[in-house]
Amino acid sequence: MIKFKGRSSIKQYMPKKPTNRGYKVWVRCDSITGYVYQFEIYTGKTDTGEVSTGLGGKLVMNLSQAVVGSGCHFTFDNFFTSYELMEKLYASNIFATGTVLTNGKDLPQVARRTTAMSKGESEWRTKNNTAYVCWRDTKDVHLLSTAFNPSTERSVQRTQKDRNAATVNCPETTIEYTKRMGGVDRLDERRGRYSVSRRSRRWWLRIFYLLVDCCVVDAHILDSSVHPDETITILEFRQQVFRGLVAGCRSR
Repeated sequence: MIKFKGRSSIKQYMPKKPTNRGYKVWVRCDSITGYVYQFEIYTGKTDTGEVSTGLGGKLVMNLSQAVVGSGCHFTFDNFFTSYELMEKLYASNIFATGTVLTNGKDLPQVARRTTAMSKGESEWRTKNNTAYVCWRDTKDVHLLSTAFNPSTERSVQRTQKDRNAATVNCPETTIEYTKRMGGVDRLDERRGRYSVSRRSRRWWLRIFYLLVDCCVVDAHILDSSVHPDETITILEFRQQVFRGLVAGCRSR
């Protein structure tokens, strides 16, 4: 979310977000570094698009066009996830894993009934190329995936009510989803440090500030990958960029 409280026809209000007023931006990021590959600014509802996959599915399909046939792996939350989307991505040779709401279409009956599983137990079903997995942690975790075998389990450490660690079984789907989820959060964390964004009445300027911050973050990630032995902090990198930009324009 880009914070903006002025007048604008594309401004959104999301009361549950830390930044609840401003511009909503959908981003495709690297899951490890937060590197921005592609983004799309939400401008409101349109009449075009896929009805079966909903708004979330339409956005994922739009942001996946550049990697069709690459065999890459997408992760996203339950706003985007649907069985129809999973099958469409798989048909484009794109694997995907995401949490899912239990009232979604084309889910098995086990997803809608209340289970009496103990902590660490799981159930799964498959349909065509998509697997549904339900794992009991503190509460039930529901996922859809086309990337992992739903029957494969591993041992993980989980904290109990008495705060002691216990070893429980966990589906590989859940473990890999947790490992890969959070690329956009990593971007927000890096972008929020020493941001160039300032208050402005001009709505487009706030979007421009986002572009500058994303460019600096991407450049810092690339610099760190090229010079792994000389990694500098994001603050030091921003200072170097600034000095390089003003080097020929200062009077002393």
